[in-house]
Amino acid sequence: MKDKDFLQSCIKKYYEPKPTIGKNCTIKILRVTPTCANSVITHIEGIKPSINYFAYTRASDLEINVIEEKFVWDILKEDESLNAKIIGYNNEQMIFVVPKKE
Repeated sequence: MKDKDFLQSCIKKYYEPKPTIGKNCTIKILRVTPTCANSVITHIEGIKPSINYFAYTRASDLEINVIEEKFVWDILKEDESLNAKIIGYNNEQMIFVVPKKE
């Protein structure tokens, strides 16, 4: 038996679904600063990912007003679980999300 045939018969095919733009997800906020929030995606529209996808919420995606001194940490809190929507990616495996209003 050749190595290629052996590997194909012994190793199960593995498929990790990729999060796509526009999908709804559940995030858990890890850290909040005045200008951004870092979180991890725990659930993606019926899929529980086995990979930890990290998400980033920018101040420009929230209703932030610097003049009135309203920042990201006034809206989002650490260890909070929220429903969010995936709106984009960057080149460092970070996913941009925006929390959904309930």
